[in-house]
Amino acid sequence: MTLAQDIARGALSVPPVAASLPLAGIKRHLVDAIGCAAFGSALPYASALVSDLARPTGFGVIGKTVRMSPGDAAFQSGVYIGAFELDTAGAFVHPAASIVPAALVAAQMRLEDGAAVSGEAFLRATAVAYEMTVRVAEWVGFLPERYIGWHTPAFHGAIGGALAAGLLLELDEVHLARAVAFAADMAGGGLIHARGNAKRFHQARTAQTGITSALLAARGIECGLDVLEDPRWGYRRAMTYSGEGDAPTDQGDLEAVTAGFGSEWRAWARLGIKYYPFHASGQTILDNGVALRAEGIARSEDIVSATVGTTTFIREHDQMLKPATGLADANFSLPYAAAVGLALAPAPLNAERSDAAMFATAVDDPEVQRLQRLVILEVDSELDRENSYTMDTVMTVRTRDGQTHRHRTDYGSRGRSEGGAGGVRFAELGDDDISRKFSNLAAVAWGDEHANRVLASVLSLEQASSVDELLDQLHTESRTIPGAGATKTTP
Repeated sequence: MTLAQDIARGALSVPPVAASLPLAGIKRHLVDAIGCAAFGSALPYASALVSDLARPTGFGVIGKTVRMSPGDAAFQSGVYIGAFELDTAGAFVHPAASIVPAALVAAQMRLEDGAAVSGEAFLRATAVAYEMTVRVAEWVGFLPERYIGWHTPAFHGAIGGALAAGLLLELDEVHLARAVAFAADMAGGGLIHARGNAKRFHQARTAQTGITSALLAARGIECGLDVLEDPRWGYRRAMTYSGEGDAPTDQGDLEAVTAGFGSEWRAWARLGIKYYPFHASGQTILDNGVALRAEGIARSEDIVSATVGTTTFIREHDQMLKPATGLADANFSLPYAAAVGLALAPAPLNAERSDAAMFATAVDDPEVQRLQRLVILEVDSELDRENSYTMDTVMTVRTRDGQTHRHRTDYGSRGRSEGGAGGVRFAELGDDDISRKFSNLAAVAWGDEHANRVLASVLSLEQASSVDELLDQLHTESRTIPGAGATKTTP
């Protein structure tokens, strides 16, 4: 039996009842994904990226009333979820933009065919997909990003998207295994994305690949099922072999990918939900800037230099070391993250009434522009020794009076002390935090009243006999954020 078949069998073995599911975890991530998409749909440049995809009939997109083909609808919703670096990160994946759009399109397809899709079925499909995406990512490991240059979310997310869509389309074990194999075969993206618009498309394309793979399998199209573990040209071997020396044949612990699946839910402990719209390391950079302002730097105008220490891995992302040139590349710019923290000391998105729209307009703030040009990024050897993949950072700031101020985050070290890997770790958000983040984001696009209706629908989803009401609520037209870079789509 191949790994694709094991994955399909494991996915189908999860009981379709709410009591068997990690409801708290999956609803947190579903709420977060939809909030990210709502905000993304209000960004003019994000809509401009996909403006030619609309079709007169078809399937709905989060935050829009246009209708598209299944693949295009999943793709555009995926762009919106990842449009402003607000989506979940961890375990070498960003699963929200890959899985949720594919699941929503598959659910709508079933509904339009006259079949009811219950809230329990939708939660089961997304929970299984998140879990397996993380498991496959950990099976492949850090090597593709650290040394070879693959962007792993652009691979693993396709498998999750195919699983979610395939489960909701009620594929049997044979056809679900084919959907997984198709997705693994068609996935891919390079780490050269570093910043700018290419990354917006990576996870979106995995959502498109996921629904397409499930539809190919549903039509009875056959494919090889050993694509994941084949020792010559398989998924893991292709992602981890640099072409130097003897080609590896070890495909890792295949049994570990599905061990305990359905009873052991690892994904929720591996994934972090962001509270600032920045790259994962930008979360901690901004935390440091806000802390320094709170601890004694009364005026940002007094700052004359700022140095940010990171790991070698982050420092090697040379495109992220440049100041932002516009909204399209702002949340990949680490100097910009430092400048926003130091100049504006913003409340995180999980705070009451955080000004989410400010993050989309701050790039034009003169003080932010001044400060980001001062920022220097360098390797901090202590962080490197602790964990080469940690997102923790240290910031040192000098002010006009000659004083030096320093602050360091320690999310990774705390995570390791709790038995975790300590890589992509930042402040953890509870249920109330995530609901506040959703409200702050979705209210910008939809207004408070509609945002509250959507939130209530997601939080009670396991009680819904059909997801049709939620789909109707999501396929509404979003407002546009004033001053958010209406037409600029490239750095």
